[in-house]
Amino acid sequence: MRTLTFSLAVLSFVLLGAASCSSDESSTPPPATGGSGGAAGTAGAAGTGGTAGAATGGAAGTGGAAGQGPDGGTDQCKNTADMAAVKATYPIADAGDLGVADIAAICGKGCLGSADSVKCTTDCIRQNTNNAVSEGCAGCFSASVKCTIDNCLSECIADAASPGCIACRCGANADSINCFDAYTACSGLPSTGCTPADGGTEGGGQDAAGE
Repeated sequence: MRTLTFSLAVLSFVLLGAASCSSDESSTPPPATGGSGGAAGTAGAAGTGGTAGAATGGAAGTGGAAGQGPDGGTDQCKNTADMAAVKATYPIADAGDLGVADIAAICGKGCLGSADSVKCTTDCIRQNTNNAVSEGCAGCFSASVKCTIDNCLSECIADAASPGCIACRCGANADSINCFDAYTACSGLPSTGCTPADGGTEGGGQDAAGE
C-alpha cells in the first residue's frame, strides 16, 4: 500500500513537473527579432567652394588736367550737330568769321576776371555761335582755354600760335600738362595740337587757344 502511495506520489510529481515545463515552454516568448534598420541618412550637402578673391585692378590713372567737360563727361563733341558746329565759322564783330576755337580764345580773355572762368567762357562761346555748339562741347573748349591760362599764360598771352605757346600747351610747362590731350579726351575729337607746323589745331582744324 505504501509502495503504491509512493508510486502515485512520484507519478503525480512527474506529471506536475511535465505540465509545469510544458506551461513554461508555451509561455516563453520567441526570441526578439532585430528591428529593421533606420532609413539611410541623406548624403550631406557638398560644401560650397570658397568664393574667388576679387581681383583688384591697378588704381585708375588720373586724367590730365581739364581732361573732362564741366560735368565730368567725355566725347562731348562727338555727335553730328556738334561736329558740324565745330567745323563752321561765325561772324564776330570787328573780327570777321571765326571758328569755335578762336571764339573760345577771345571769350577766355574776356573772362579772366570771372569767378568761374570756365562757365563764363562756355556761355560766351554759345552766345557767339548762336547756341550751335552744345554746352558740353563748348565746355571742352573752355576747359582747354583754362588749362592754357593756368599753365601757359605768359607764353600764350601775346600769340597763341607762337612756337613757345604751342610747346607749353603740349606739356613743356612746370606740371607737364598737355592741354591738347585734355581737349581731345573731353571732346572726343582728334587733335594735331602738338604739330607746330599747323599752329596746333584741335577739333578738326580748330585751335582752342587760351591766351
